[in-house]
Amino acid sequence: MPDPFDQLAAATQGDQPSQAFAAQLRARLDHIEARANAARARAQASTESDPPTPGDESMPQLIPYLAVSDARAATAFYCEVFGAQIVEHELFEMPDGRIGHTSLLVGGHELYLADEHPEIDVLGPQTRGGTTVSIVIEVDDADATYAHAVDAGATGERPVENQHGARSGWFVDPWGHRWSPRSEAR
Repeated sequence: MPDPFDQLAAATQGDQPSQAFAAQLRARLDHIEARANAARARAQASTESDPPTPGDESMPQLIPYLAVSDARAATAFYCEVFGAQIVEHELFEMPDGRIGHTSLLVGGHELYLADEHPEIDVLGPQTRGGTTVSIVIEVDDADATYAHAVDAGATGERPVENQHGARSGWFVDPWGHRWSPRSEAR
């Protein structure tokens, strides 16, 4: 496989990326390559009687990637309300100051986030006129998470109650994404 930096240099026709960007990109590519190699090794070692289990990196992963009008504020909100942690080497700030990409860990799972980039049709729900996706998040206490989210600026949509074998409700975060904190029924 050709080196991605050689491809980047050729694509930019001599305009070299900044050293900071190159270091961030190399770290991200190394991380992706290590995960892919580990997944391939586990997939080769597994047999029909030992299928992958949830959480195993050989399993396909779903990673929500949210576009928002203010990624810095949204990051702070998700850290406060969901206890998310910022993945340090995955914050890419664009020359114009917008966040091109950041990664958060929520309960051990990744959540990607970026500012809106209308020039490439990356728009958040508020700009598009509403979301078509709802996110269910498993939490220890749905009531407390819902209340915390509303106190932090979310709009309550449906209060938490016992339903469908769990305790859950719905709120819309300040950037238009719909969330359902879910915990054990009482």
